[in-house]
Amino acid sequence: MKWTIQELKKLSRTSNTFSYDIDFRSNLDPEDIDILDIENTHVDGRFTMVNDDSAVFEVRVSTTLVMPCARTLQEVLVPLTFDTTMTFSKQTQDDFSYPIDGITIDLDPYVFSEILVEKPLTVISEDADEYLPDELPETEEDTESPFAKLLKNRR
Repeated sequence: MKWTIQELKKLSRTSNTFSYDIDFRSNLDPEDIDILDIENTHVDGRFTMVNDDSAVFEVRVSTTLVMPCARTLQEVLVPLTFDTTMTFSKQTQDDFSYPIDGITIDLDPYVFSEILVEKPLTVISEDADEYLPDELPETEEDTESPFAKLLKNRR
């Protein structure tokens, strides 16, 4: 969602809350194999104008990612809900504030980057254990491997 600074100043006196849905599918990189798909994302929260050139957004993001299982490559639905605070300022204050470009604040690219930060590094499908062999052929090398020891401990 995009607002001008003037709109935010005006809205801060009447209603400083927002709620909207956005489709981030076009933001997905086809070369990226971490996220296969993303469902519509719900963004809501409130904002506060700190002064004439700074705004703080308290945001809740809810979406569902489709990611590959680390063991089987099956598609796994990963619900993701998190809260974050974003500060926008004409004069960047620190590493945690974002610059205001011109007279507008566009929240969407920053929300998408937060999704990328919050997503799990790997996911395992619920039935991934079914794909592990019950027994590994034992050779002299296998008995020494850490995987063979883990498999024995799992049973």
